[in-house]
Amino acid sequence: GDAIVIYDGATPLKYEIVGEGGDTKADFAGEALSGNTKLYPAFYPYADCIDITEGQNLFVYEFPSVIKKAAENYEQNVMIGLCDGSNVQMKNCASYVKLAYSTNIISFVDSIKIEAVGGEPLCGKFRFGIDGATGVPFAIADEGLTAENSKVVVKFDAAEILTTNATTFYVALPPVELTQGLKFTFYGDFNGESEREFISSTATLERNVVLDMEKIVTNYKLDIAEVTIGSGDPVVYENVNKAFESALGATEPVLIKMLNSGSF
Repeated sequence: GDAIVIYDGATPLKYEIVGEGGDTKADFAGEALSGNTKLYPAFYPYADCIDITEGQNLFVYEFPSVIKKAAENYEQNVMIGLCDGSNVQMKNCASYVKLAYSTNIISFVDSIKIEAVGGEPLCGKFRFGIDGATGVPFAIADEGLTAENSKVVVKFDAAEILTTNATTFYVALPPVELTQGLKFTFYGDFNGESEREFISSTATLERNVVLDMEKIVTNYKLDIAEVTIGSGDPVVYENVNKAFESALGATEPVLIKMLNSGSF
């Protein structure tokens, strides 16, 4: 089940959630703390990949390179805090990317790749601690991370059909300073195309801040269609409905080519 880890000064101890928990509060059960400190470092989630950096009270967490798309909003979260022996106050460590997509044309998506254009790490091991002066969590990327750590893939259990109703979910990523933004590549079937790529050069990944992809991509227009009537020149419409309206009264053969469709 869901659990947190509390460090008693000698051993990382596991505390499992009792019941279902709530949005902001939950009860955890585990062995009594035996250390002599007044405040014990705590971290969520508990996992085998978590350890304590000796002498520094830093938690080591490995962000996955492949993320399973969850039915709920957040696939995973990362939090750090302090325990006074009975109560734990946690703060978010991660940045969050909001992915939203819809379309007027039948399409399918089965995976999404998120990549840091400047090569900054989005997965792999990070060390997390709390600034003693400000109480604000901080993150340090492992020195062994490479260019392969600059991308993560969100995997779907099965291809999802896109409709006019936007599908929205959130992905937790490490808070890193991006130099060239993010690139999003959607894989599936988009009116005969196998992938769609969108870039935001201004994207940032700040701790405890949600990055809304739909608001930051600059190279994308909704429902672009090209209409050719008879032997005339093709006309591009930035709305698929207007493209079809233009063809309704035509007396010559009409060719409608979808150049793009959807909202991500």
